[in-house]
Amino acid sequence: MEPCIMAVFLRQPLYYLVRGDFFTKTVYNFLLRSLKMIPIYRIVDAGYSGLRNNYATFAACSAGLSQNRTIMIFPEGNARHEKRLRPLQKGLGRIVMGTFENFPEMDELYIVPVGVNYTYAESPRTEVMIDIGEPIKAKPIFEEMGARAGVELTRRLEKAMTDRIVVIDHPEDEGLAEHLLVMDRSERLTGVFPVKSAPSAPILAEKK
Repeated sequence: MEPCIMAVFLRQPLYYLVRGDFFTKTVYNFLLRSLKMIPIYRIVDAGYSGLRNNYATFAACSAGLSQNRTIMIFPEGNARHEKRLRPLQKGLGRIVMGTFENFPEMDELYIVPVGVNYTYAESPRTEVMIDIGEPIKAKPIFEEMGARAGVELTRRLEKAMTDRIVVIDHPEDEGLAEHLLVMDRSERLTGVFPVKSAPSAPILAEKK
């Protein structure tokens, strides 16, 4: 859902990193690439041999970023509906490092942390709460830390994303937490309209 939501509400065109095994058939490859999707290969899908394909993906991302394109990355590397942040993968850091190495003339590269929170993710006509954080400037980190910049960037992004999502640290607490969330939501019932609104009260209430 996240790519659809962001594409609807953002003005600039978005490019997306998508599971590489979706691109295996020629017709799928054509359609997905025409929708600005770029394949990214995971061990679980493509095995170790398939990871070699990511060199071309990282190069394409770096070239796109050098042309001021916006790329949407899911740094957790998988999609499950749960209220916690899973460990971030190394791909984003590698893309940033490669971009500055291949395009040293770039003035800056911004990483924008986005937290997406759902009330009832699998039910229609329910709420999505999006919290967009301050952009992280990548070039000062790259210039200061060199080869360690990717690790530091991932650490900062992890902190920024955690601050923007509802976090239930322990899975065994999810049942109780969901009961409390349902009770709280009943006090702030909303109608169908407006479709989009800006107040931060709902996400702040969920986090509290």
